[in-house]
Amino acid sequence: MQIAMSTYQTGPWTEKEISIVRRFYPNYVRLSELLPTRSPAAIRGQCRRLNLSPSKHNWTMQEIVRLSDLFPRSSWMELRREFPFATEKMLQSMANKHGIHRRVQKQPAVERA
Repeated sequence: MQIAMSTYQTGPWTEKEISIVRRFYPNYVRLSELLPTRSPAAIRGQCRRLNLSPSKHNWTMQEIVRLSDLFPRSSWMELRREFPFATEKMLQSMANKHGIHRRVQKQPAVERA
């Protein structure tokens, strides 16, 4: 029986590897391509040790007012175009926080024979 050997490197990270992590974070796909000898878990762990985190957007009052105007009647695509920094989850969360709801579209009545 043969045991498969891992091709991932262990041990201390080089300055070059750390530089790559800092430059390409949070693009984990690109990091995995550039650091093929480091496992995905090792890359995530190194990002945590370097205190890297996605930038947080602080919503302005103007953006919240715009969200309250658009959220009830706009498609997700339109909302993402208007708020490129936000995911659908972020938009939904901010809307919930401010009591903004989407309009329920009524389906046309279907005649029954």
